[in-house]
Amino acid sequence: MAVKHNKSTKWIQEQIKAYEPDEKKHNPREVVLVCDATFYGKKKDKLGTLVFKDVLENEILIWKHIQSEKQADYFYLRDQLLERGYTILSAAVDGKIDLATLIRTQKLRHSELK
Repeated sequence: MAVKHNKSTKWIQEQIKAYEPDEKKHNPREVVLVCDATFYGKKKDKLGTLVFKDVLENEILIWKHIQSEKQADYFYLRDQLLERGYTILSAAVDGKIDLATLIRTQKLRHSELK
């Protein structure tokens, strides 16, 4: 990048460190979710992202960086959406039908499932 942009390596590093992404602006509504995790690199790297996407609006609503795919992470993101005022009409969760049912069940919070 430094060569391509005719800048020093140090300058590039400073720009990356200083970058602040815009905060996600939410528009609470009824949503139909597709929820899935994707992992990067080799399995030993344990770096992935769990994403909840509204298929009606084709919008990624919320995400979380993860090291492994756990139900607790799905519940956490579900709770975050509910706290922001979304209503989950249905959810498709990578073949985990029982988990999809729990995500749709808006009366249950993660803390109540323990």
